[in-house]
Amino acid sequence: MSRVEPSGSPEPPSVSANLLSYLGVLARRRWVILPALVITPVVALAIELQKPARYEATADLFVNRPNLAASLAGVADPATTSDVARAGNTLARLARVPEVARRAVTAAEVPQRSAPGLLGAASVVSDPDADVLHFTVRDSDPGVARRLATAYAEQFIAFRSEVAVAANDRALKSVDQRLDTLRADGAATSSLYAELVAKKHQLETLNALQTSDASLVVPAGSAAQISPRPPMRTAALGLGFGIVLAIALAFLADALDTRIKTVDELESTLEGLPILGRLPDPPRGDAAHIAMLADPGGRYAEAVRMLRVRLALASTQPGPQIIMVTSATAREGKSTTVANLAVAFARGGQRVILCDLDTRRSMIHSLFNLPPQPGLTDVAHGNVGLEDAITAVPISAKPHTQQNGQRPGTLEILSVGHLPTDPGELVGSKGVVDILDRLRRRADVVLVDTPAMLSVGDAMTIAGFADAVVGVVRLGLVKRSKVREFVRGLTTSPATPLGFVATGSVLGDRYELDLYYHDPGPPAERRESIQR
Repeated sequence: MSRVEPSGSPEPPSVSANLLSYLGVLARRRWVILPALVITPVVALAIELQKPARYEATADLFVNRPNLAASLAGVADPATTSDVARAGNTLARLARVPEVARRAVTAAEVPQRSAPGLLGAASVVSDPDADVLHFTVRDSDPGVARRLATAYAEQFIAFRSEVAVAANDRALKSVDQRLDTLRADGAATSSLYAELVAKKHQLETLNALQTSDASLVVPAGSAAQISPRPPMRTAALGLGFGIVLAIALAFLADALDTRIKTVDELESTLEGLPILGRLPDPPRGDAAHIAMLADPGGRYAEAVRMLRVRLALASTQPGPQIIMVTSATAREGKSTTVANLAVAFARGGQRVILCDLDTRRSMIHSLFNLPPQPGLTDVAHGNVGLEDAITAVPISAKPHTQQNGQRPGTLEILSVGHLPTDPGELVGSKGVVDILDRLRRRADVVLVDTPAMLSVGDAMTIAGFADAVVGVVRLGLVKRSKVREFVRGLTTSPATPLGFVATGSVLGDRYELDLYYHDPGPPAERRESIQR
């Protein structure tokens, strides 16, 4: 018996495929995205509305460039150097002197404020495109914010002038002392004395001009409310942050989720074993447990027929075979898969026996709506004969098989019957082995539904007397580690692993079955279309 290996090299994913994959992640993780999109704006609004009202006022101060006083003195003014940004930052840092803040609080007549409090609620910024300083003050009272901003700018003007005048006064004092010394020495008519007198007049002129270096051009007007922000703006900002947070959480959750979500992920985990087919979720409804019977022309039935063909090609052993179908864990769709596959083989003209050996969670009898009756357990214990435990399921013969004289297919079911008290011992008993040998001689193919391989040891026991095994993996349910363990179990079992069947789908999966012959319409409509 040979295995079918996948051929060809995978094509590189296109941009549209990657985009669809990303959108698929967002679709799968909608339970993360939707709460983030709703909660984030609500929380942002709640936090913002709880903030106390705060107002902001700004006064603009113009700094003269060039400095006339420095020009008269014949010295270079740092404010007129080529590094304009540094000069502006120097003035802004000078405005942060605590003495300026203390004077501003006093001038504004706000005794409840302190100099450190004003410095913490104020900012001084140099305009990079103009010789302007912006004095901004924030306060819960708009009037206080306005008065403090204006007083802050005014007091900085006075403080800056005082600093410059103080330096000039020290120079004047030094010049006066030199002049007194020269007069005492009788050198009042010397050239040095004349130069010092000129310097003294120049320094006195500088003191008179220092106040013109800066001026308040825009006093603080009406204070603008900065907190809380308008609800619509806050909600928009919260929504924008929520979108970014939701996308990040979605991809994080998808990265942390180790479940197999796509066929590509499954194929990379199978260690070379082929994927025989993919079955979508079967149609819902009471009469749709076996889609091959309820809707033989439907999407699910077409996928089962494709699986039947690939399974027949993968299995090259001549003669009747016992093929067991199992899964890694429960609820992966193995019973539904083997039941529909049995009908597909029977409709293909083969004698099929479906044996339910899942003695722990028997599903075959309920899928086919069989009444309670003796089954495999009763036959193995010798309570009834095999003929009395087998139930024939009617399969409609295809017209072409009748016309060509081909043998119509048959489907017989051997259910579990009464649940055994020791299921693990029963499946390995000689009675079960004899029953399977008799079923092999009776049919072309025997399909066996077994328990999940990683849950109990029954499947490995059954693999000892089965010819081949097919694994079923449900997308979005089983973790990669479980699938790898499942693959190791199949490859080490006595039965030959034919491959895997992927069942179900997840949001964002781009799988779609191409139903070329699906829903051709009623026969009357087809005849009418042909006549036209």
